[in-house]
Amino acid sequence: MNAVVPGATDTDMLYFGLQGQALADRRAELAHEAKAQIPLGRMARTDEIAKAVLWLAGDESAYVTGSHLICDGGLLAKGANTF
Repeated sequence: MNAVVPGATDTDMLYFGLQGQALADRRAELAHEAKAQIPLGRMARTDEIAKAVLWLAGDESAYVTGSHLICDGGLLAKGANTF
């Protein structure tokens, strides 16, 4: 069995219930935190996580088993974090 382990991913669920200025403020806050903490400087896009899932489920990874595919922009490799 394999698993995709996504890091911080920019989805609508992060902003549930927010509108107007509160939404804009939260987006800016998370973008600032991601830039400061994630080595790639941003949160993942949903399509990036989906591509990892497709790869792991496809023929290209036929010999991969018992693995966790970490998709976090380098956050885990960086060490301790608060994101």
